[in-house]
Amino acid sequence: MSRVGKLIFIIICTLNTAHSREYIGVGFQSTKLSLDSPSQTQSFEIESDKYYSKNLNNINIFIGKKIDNNLSYEVNYFQGKTTKDNNNTGLVYTSGILAGQPLTTKSKITLQTISFDTLITLHQPQLFSIIGISYTEADFLESYNNGSTNTDKGSSIGLNIGLGVTFDITKKIEMRAKTKYTYLDSLEPDSAKLSGLKGIKDIISINLETKFNF
Repeated sequence: MSRVGKLIFIIICTLNTAHSREYIGVGFQSTKLSLDSPSQTQSFEIESDKYYSKNLNNINIFIGKKIDNNLSYEVNYFQGKTTKDNNNTGLVYTSGILAGQPLTTKSKITLQTISFDTLITLHQPQLFSIIGISYTEADFLESYNNGSTNTDKGSSIGLNIGLGVTFDITKKIEMRAKTKYTYLDSLEPDSAKLSGLKGIKDIISINLETKFNF
């Protein structure tokens, strides 16, 4: 079991010990990464935006407990992938059979995040605030048109803050929208293999979700 999987299991077990009202849910999450570029690589200034896409979209799932009308605890899980083909790096090969030809890349980020959040009602029953922590893992891949590849991975603990709004559909079903900012203090790859990326500085996510109350 991966580190993220173990953390999910431990937190769910912790939530199940509390005597309160449970809920689960599913939604669509749009995630934007803030990328950090190396200051210099082989005497060239590198911009990560040229190599990596910053946007990931996928389904998210969550489970939580409502302690009372003003307080809930919640675990969220998200995994997404983003790929970018880059035919305009501005660099050329200086030797070999591709000497003089443009260097092109295909770069991919696979991201998974688990967050443990506290939801505090600000204005009953619509508006709520979010504060919590998250654990994020990222796998990075760069492939080049000369057949070579670079792979790397990294992980980081982050701080979450956000706001959301909820609407009752029925007594058991709610619709909600939320936005959350996660400060990572730079999720850096384990080694310095990547030419176009130093790390991920922070994450902004927007979610549209359906919540099912038990």
